[in-house]
Amino acid sequence: MRDAPPAGAWVYELTDWGKELEPVIIELGRWGARSPALPRDAELSVDSLILFFRTMFDSRAAKGLTANYELRFGDDRFHAEVANQQIAIIEADPSTLAALVYDNRDLAAALRAGALKYEGDKSAVKRFLSLFSLPKRANQ
Repeated sequence: MRDAPPAGAWVYELTDWGKELEPVIIELGRWGARSPALPRDAELSVDSLILFFRTMFDSRAAKGLTANYELRFGDDRFHAEVANQQIAIIEADPSTLAALVYDNRDLAAALRAGALKYEGDKSAVKRFLSLFSLPKRANQ
């Protein structure tokens, strides 16, 4: 399908049949994240990070959370809705955001360095960073 002008971009959407693969892709992502050889410092693309977030979302960590998030990676924008009350806009590169989420890097240091910017409630940003968990690494 093609977007209406002025955008005019091609937009792709999975069929219902294609959407049936989501649980398989999620489980493959979880399996891959357990790799004992997963390079923690590898650069991530925006697409990889968003898929990783979708795969590693921890609904237990989000219990009671009502928030909308906008993630900004340069010109790329992604919206994550946990519920409908708060909104936080987070702007960073994928590697910085991944390090904050998965390696427990210091948010204050990232803010001071200008590696991450946000608009909205800082507590909502901190909560967002806690919503994803990595599985335990597999033995070699």
